[in-house]
Amino acid sequence: MKSILLPIIIAISASGCASTYSQFSGKSLAESQFAKIRPLKTADGWTPMIQSYALTGKSVERKNWVQLGSAVSDAPASANMLPGEYLFMFQCRTGGAFAMPMVEVKLEAGKVYSSHCFNAGGDKIGVEVKESDIGSVEN
Repeated sequence: MKSILLPIIIAISASGCASTYSQFSGKSLAESQFAKIRPLKTADGWTPMIQSYALTGKSVERKNWVQLGSAVSDAPASANMLPGEYLFMFQCRTGGAFAMPMVEVKLEAGKVYSSHCFNAGGDKIGVEVKESDIGSVEN
């Protein structure tokens, strides 16, 4: 039984990393109307995946969060988001370890943002989301 479950878990994990979440699915928007969040190409061993987000203009109580993945690892690595101010919770994974740091970001339409998990010292993992050029991020 274990030999069957492991490949399934690996396949689910791999498919989650490759997906792109679209906040406006079902609508056709020009790239100049939304922001792109993509993982930085040089990942330092940590894989950033977007667990959930909330608009910071609203109360960031749990009921206002949009859940993109579960703790198992089916969260997307990339997202297309409408402009605004957000609080993101990331899953930062490496090997069998993971952390769930948060970052507040103001996203502007037509811009590309890189996500990057890093060792913040003291056994803590941080996440950074900053404006980048399209050549420095995964597609």
